[in-house]
Amino acid sequence: MIGRNDPCPCGSGLKYKLCCARKELRDQLAANEQRATGRPDKKEAVRQLTEATQNAALTAVESLEAKYMNKSKVLSLLSTVRVLIEKSQAAEAVAQLQDAAEQRGSEPYYECLAEVTQQLGWQDLALPQFRKALRRLEPKKPLDYEMHRAWLAETGKGEELEQAYQMPASSAFYYLWLGCLLWGLNRSAEAIEMLERAVAVRGDPLDHQWLVSILAESGRRRQAYEHLLAVGQTSMQGCGHNDWASKEWVAETMQKTGLTGYAIVYTVLWTRIGRSVLCVFVSIVILLLVWLFRGS
Repeated sequence: MIGRNDPCPCGSGLKYKLCCARKELRDQLAANEQRATGRPDKKEAVRQLTEATQNAALTAVESLEAKYMNKSKVLSLLSTVRVLIEKSQAAEAVAQLQDAAEQRGSEPYYECLAEVTQQLGWQDLALPQFRKALRRLEPKKPLDYEMHRAWLAETGKGEELEQAYQMPASSAFYYLWLGCLLWGLNRSAEAIEMLERAVAVRGDPLDHQWLVSILAESGRRRQAYEHLLAVGQTSMQGCGHNDWASKEWVAETMQKTGLTGYAIVYTVLWTRIGRSVLCVFVSIVILLLVWLFRGS
């Protein structure tokens, strides 16, 4: 396998990343555009797609600039990337991001590369970049971590050590993106695993909604219903960080994610309005039965 810093095999004397690697990126962009439109012979369709992906990439750059406004080196890189994208030089912009990520090797640069390539429609390239950014957030465990954890487990304090080396809440952003990308690539089992990690790390409404939606669409509707039911019950018990998960939110999420039948059952059995309607219905049935028996 040719490294990006190795001499280019074409014999130009340049590094591979400065020569044929960029040509391959341009070819990949053209192939992605043709595959997405399904009409490689229609220049207008390709032009419209190019404009759409360019605008999406520029929006991603704006968002990243706002996020890293206090990091001058990242801002300088993003400024260069913006100019290149505006000039329709997407391949060159991605090459710049790749070089910076390899040289710096830190999470912000991999995030920039992942988000821009994802918005350009290069899902296969974005996926490993999100994984690399995620790995940069992993706490570095000491060499004797396993031995120390086993010793603490005997004293009942093993969980404290594990919590000290848990992934930070910011990693949920990457788990969520990875889940969405993997789902788009029809890798549902991996997508669900990533979204479950996002729920475990952060567990905000968006994480739960995506997980339930993908569970439902992949045919695991019962599991989706049980997950939402557990979230609602945790909220009612006043434990965990799901205090936002009201009964109404659970029922509404079930409807949004296509669990209409489960939503009706949940609304009737768990929400105040549902119980009131159920009580009225039962009362009417009892009155009708009494009236029928008296009439007979």
